[in-house]
Amino acid sequence: MNEKIIGRVTCNEDLLGTCFLVTPSYVLTAYHVIKNKNNVKIEFQVIGETRKVESIFFYNEKDIDLAIIKLNKDIKKAIEYCDIDTIIAVEQGDFWETSGYPDEYENDERLYVNGTINRYIEDQLPDLELSINDQKEVSEWQGISGSPLIVNDQICGIVLKERTSSLKTKLKAISMEKIIGFLCNETEVLKILSYRRKNLLSERIETFNKECNDIFFSYKYVGEDFISNCLILKPESEINDLVYIIDLFLKDYANSMQEIINEQNNNMINRRKQEKRNEYAAEELKRILIKSNKLGFALLWIILEGVFQAPRVATAYSMENEIKQDIYISRSADSIKVSIGYTEMKKDLMQSILKVLIEIDKEIGTNEQKIFIWDELAINYLDIYNRLHVEELQKKEQSGEKVNLEIVILHSYDSNIYKKNIYKKSNNTNKIAENFCKAELDQYNKKIVEICSKFKWIKSKQIMWISLPCESLELFHNIIQHGAED
Repeated sequence: MNEKIIGRVTCNEDLLGTCFLVTPSYVLTAYHVIKNKNNVKIEFQVIGETRKVESIFFYNEKDIDLAIIKLNKDIKKAIEYCDIDTIIAVEQGDFWETSGYPDEYENDERLYVNGTINRYIEDQLPDLELSINDQKEVSEWQGISGSPLIVNDQICGIVLKERTSSLKTKLKAISMEKIIGFLCNETEVLKILSYRRKNLLSERIETFNKECNDIFFSYKYVGEDFISNCLILKPESEINDLVYIIDLFLKDYANSMQEIINEQNNNMINRRKQEKRNEYAAEELKRILIKSNKLGFALLWIILEGVFQAPRVATAYSMENEIKQDIYISRSADSIKVSIGYTEMKKDLMQSILKVLIEIDKEIGTNEQKIFIWDELAINYLDIYNRLHVEELQKKEQSGEKVNLEIVILHSYDSNIYKKNIYKKSNNTNKIAENFCKAELDQYNKKIVEICSKFKWIKSKQIMWISLPCESLELFHNIIQHGAED
């Protein structure tokens, strides 16, 4: 386990207990450790840092015995923080570990402790009872309270020294599952607890972000009546770059994250079988997307994950067509949005917009129920704040309740921007690209508003518009088509 996060809590040099870092600014401990104490100091011995308590950001003693402490100064040193997790199914017999400062051990030295989960407890504040390996007979464990319960290298609870226990170990824990359940409406607290280490999902988004930054300028167009997020190919970029990105990541798009992992983790024979299955799924999806002129779905996925940092967490299927619609989740400063993607690529922008609006209008008119297929592994990789929101959505969907999703629409169309010599020679300047795009979209602004006014539901729906002008969609589709035929 990572002992860099472990802190020793003292007051006027007297030991109070243990705590642990969850971000550079915040630590967690049991509230009874610091209750009604002043001049509290926290020492992180492994990294040689000491901090004072700036404030107790949140506390609750009665229900979960938790305190979230804001440090007076951030920890600047590089630390691989542990994930706080409610997904791990902690079971009887599971191995756990922690590190803390029980005061009966000499020289106030940190002690590594491990053992197994003894049992679940009902109707008590701590809900996990712990068995300990190799403990001393005299151990009372005073001072260990507030240390992290680590299972599979993730924080699954907070260790408490149980004063009323008749067990020799006297160690219990309150699970993060119980804590997070209690905090489900505490938005600001959940944001603090939502740190996630790098995982396959974050690494994928990071890769997409680099690819998108390499070929696109991005800015927000604000017209008189129409607002759109705009992506423009950089002067040095070509349609081939779009095709390359789609081809590069089409296998990831066609398969769930678990299927990609299976391919990596299987033995040689099974890995080759899984590779063939995943490659077949990618080719089959590519064929369907080309046939139905819906390659924009794969492009929208790359843009939303790469540019807007909005991971795909599910796909929605209708009973009437074979094209899936992707479900994404994104978090702004003050809210979470779950979105469903639509896309259309036509030479004429107005035709592109009209077609997708007619498609949405038809869906709303028939009130068709969609089938959601959730990528559970991708959801598990989300932070707590996002994951709880998805779980609420899943409950609504399972109960048959209508799920309201923000609509994301990607339009790509033939544009004259790339044919202008001044743009080609603009030396990769975002401002020049922005001015060209603004001038072009200003021409369409009133026409777009006029088309939208014909659909009454638009006023009641949140819509995120994304525009991607392209030099030649015909060339784009030809390159994709030849790739598929090869």
